[in-house]
Amino acid sequence: MNYFTIGEMAKISGFTVKALRFYEKIKLFEPSYINEENQYRYYDESQLPLLEIIKTARLLDVSPNDLVQAFSKKDNQELFELILHYQMMAQDKIRLLERQILISQNIQRLRENSLNSIRNEGVYLLQEPKRNVFTRTIDGATLQKSAGIHFAELERDVYLNAMIPLFETGILIFEEEFGNQYQLFISVLEKKNGHEIYEIPAGKYLCVNYTRDTIQKQQKKLFRYIQKNRVDTGVTLQRDLLLDLFGNEGEKFELQVQIL
Repeated sequence: MNYFTIGEMAKISGFTVKALRFYEKIKLFEPSYINEENQYRYYDESQLPLLEIIKTARLLDVSPNDLVQAFSKKDNQELFELILHYQMMAQDKIRLLERQILISQNIQRLRENSLNSIRNEGVYLLQEPKRNVFTRTIDGATLQKSAGIHFAELERDVYLNAMIPLFETGILIFEEEFGNQYQLFISVLEKKNGHEIYEIPAGKYLCVNYTRDTIQKQQKKLFRYIQKNRVDTGVTLQRDLLLDLFGNEGEKFELQVQIL
């Protein structure tokens, strides 16, 4: 049997000497042998698996008190059931963290794209990926009067239906025989069974950006370009440009027209 001093055991296990002394104090993990003459503590190699279990448990946020209770019973099955319970909790937390990282990365991407867009004063071309969006149909009169309320309800519905929002918002514009039809949209990560998700196709889009004051001027500029160059067009949408998370910037928008 190989024996290790507390310092050696600390180096081998990755715990600090202070942590090993604390575990001994609470009777979680005690030396296998204490020299009565000098009170030196010694651990043996057979204790290493237990230390690895403790390390795993601590990384999973199992409290030392819970571990003391499990270790005191010396019940292998109960110990592993405790670890499994915390493993499942950790996996749920990992999934949540991955989701939040994805959302924050997308918000950052939206802001960077928005900043790039407003550098253009005229018509410009963007290559856009496919976008899955959750939508709500709205008429022109309602759009003018209370679009903000309907956007808030749309975002609420995204959360209530357990979809993952990606926070690109805007309005899809469809030309109908008796006038335009409008659909408010918010981008979501993926399709959700049982919910109608519209796919904004990937491809090239002709774009202009504007404020509420310059909307007519910029839209005319884009449509003149399309007519002059005889461009075949598909999906038309206006999206909100995300320039400042704290609301310090005024509202700015981007009109996108798909090139077929």
